[in-house]
Amino acid sequence: MLVQVTKQQKEVTKAQEEVKQSKKRQVELEKGLQEYADLHQQELQLQAKKDQVENLEQKLADLKQAAEQKNTTITELKALKTELGQLEENVQAAQDKYQDLDAKFAADQIVSLAARLKPGQPCPLCGATEHPHPANVTTMSEPVTKQQVKAAQKVYQNALAAVNTQKGTVTTREKYLTQQDLTLKKQQAKLVESLALRSDASLDNVIHAVQSSRQQLVIDTQTFDKRQATSQQMQEQLATLQQQQTALENASQTAAESCQQAKLAEQKLAVEYAQTKEQLPKKYASSQELQEQLKSWNKSVTDFKQQQQTVQKEQNILSNKIAAVESGLKERTQQLKKAQIDHAGAQEKLKMACQNYSGEMDLSRLQTLSQKLDSLTALRGQLEKYHEQLTINQTKQKQLAKRIADRPTPQIEQTKKQIAQIKLKQDTLFQQRSKVNHIFQQNQDTYTKVSQIWQDYQSQIDQDQQWTQLAEVVSGKGKLKLNIERYVLQSYFKQVLEVANQRFAELTSGRYSFCLDDKAGSYASNTGLELNIYDDNAGKIRSVRTLSGGESFIAALCLALALGEVVSAQAGGVSVEALFVDEGFGSLDTDSLQMALDALRAIEGENRLIGIISHVTELRTEIPDQLHVLSENGRSSLKYEHEFEE
Repeated sequence: MLVQVTKQQKEVTKAQEEVKQSKKRQVELEKGLQEYADLHQQELQLQAKKDQVENLEQKLADLKQAAEQKNTTITELKALKTELGQLEENVQAAQDKYQDLDAKFAADQIVSLAARLKPGQPCPLCGATEHPHPANVTTMSEPVTKQQVKAAQKVYQNALAAVNTQKGTVTTREKYLTQQDLTLKKQQAKLVESLALRSDASLDNVIHAVQSSRQQLVIDTQTFDKRQATSQQMQEQLATLQQQQTALENASQTAAESCQQAKLAEQKLAVEYAQTKEQLPKKYASSQELQEQLKSWNKSVTDFKQQQQTVQKEQNILSNKIAAVESGLKERTQQLKKAQIDHAGAQEKLKMACQNYSGEMDLSRLQTLSQKLDSLTALRGQLEKYHEQLTINQTKQKQLAKRIADRPTPQIEQTKKQIAQIKLKQDTLFQQRSKVNHIFQQNQDTYTKVSQIWQDYQSQIDQDQQWTQLAEVVSGKGKLKLNIERYVLQSYFKQVLEVANQRFAELTSGRYSFCLDDKAGSYASNTGLELNIYDDNAGKIRSVRTLSGGESFIAALCLALALGEVVSAQAGGVSVEALFVDEGFGSLDTDSLQMALDALRAIEGENRLIGIISHVTELRTEIPDQLHVLSENGRSSLKYEHEFEE
């Protein structure tokens, strides 16, 4: 008992030590977790940095795409310039050929006219009546015709038009390249500013900076993941230690209680031991001698019980063997008795057979019969099967006889006739079924063909509906009421309005701008090209019909100029250097007239020739260069004035 108490005291001490170590480890973990208190803030910062890097990568991708587009434009521009050089060479060659043919044609004409000169008659070129040195007549192997000159001139004009068109295209592409370069520089400047690089940083520096940002983001992410995993692991360890501490405290308390109970039991046993020791016989000096004697007696009892069990097992084995022998002996005795009875019966049957046999019986005859005994078993088996089948058939016959006992006797001949008639009807029905199947197959084929035709018809209807819808859209019968002509005109009209708005804003001090009316009219003829005016002073859109006379003139003038510029750009850069305004001034009041003249003067300052055709007398004091058309006696004459009339 003392050993048990000592053991429990050790367990109590061990449990208390484990509780102490657990608390110490918990304190360490809590201090360690304080270092990871900024994980949430770090996660937010990491997400913001990730969004920033992705934004930078997207901007870099846009920058690369813009650079590729710029390179493509440069390549296209080089090809256009190369083609322009070739076209200019073609123009020079066509011009040289045209001038050569024209010179030859003129020379041929001069020679031809010189050959027709006669003394005393005036020359058709100079008018002289004397011809001292007429052109020498030379024989031309291939004289140049007027058609050849015109054809060469047409080739030259076409080549010149192609050069002008190509120049316009090159100019447009150069402007587009300039715009691309400006856009690219703006994008790169924004990206450089976002990356906090020098303003003169190259594209490679920008790419390297973005890649470095991505690499740093990967490193920061890995560091955050490691810290987060460590924090999670420490939290799990802390939770486990807290659970273990509770269990250790309970175990320590239980061990302490068990130790206390063991001490009480030890004290109780000590008292009982003292009392028991006083009651021991005097021949046993101590409890140890008594225990040794008890052990000896218990060993003897155990040995006796083991011997008893061994003897009992051997007895059971012998009893089983005796029972088996007795059972086998009894079975063999019964078999012997049965064999003796069978032997006696066989001898008796043999004697009876010998007595009944009338023939001679000798040894050879007996041997022959004994050989046939082997087939006797098979014959008996066949005979038994026959009797069994006979019994079965007789039983079935009796059962059938009972079942038809109350039924009339069948009329076989009549039944045969009925069977023949039924077969005839069956054949007829088979033929009808074949016909019906044939008709059904034909109907099935017809149905398949009709279904295919119907599907083709439906497909054709769908296609017709699509074409009808397309025709309605093209003709302006759709919801937008916009036909194809007005759609194309609207596309060009938008370009005209973009150019016109720039000049309109300049001439109206930024007050007015054109805008298309996007409302669908009742018919296609009044939809798509209707104009409205946005009034910046009123802050709303109103009809172009609400403009005053001078404002309407300025609006029409801006549209006309814009139309000329767009047409020039579409025609390969051909410049429209003159503009003539026919009438339109008579309906203007003084202020509107002055506004219109101011607008024309502003346009004239752009190296354009402005011509005004009008009968308004007020214009004479405003226009320095005038060309008057005078009528006298039914004849018209022109008068040019450079200064204002006095």
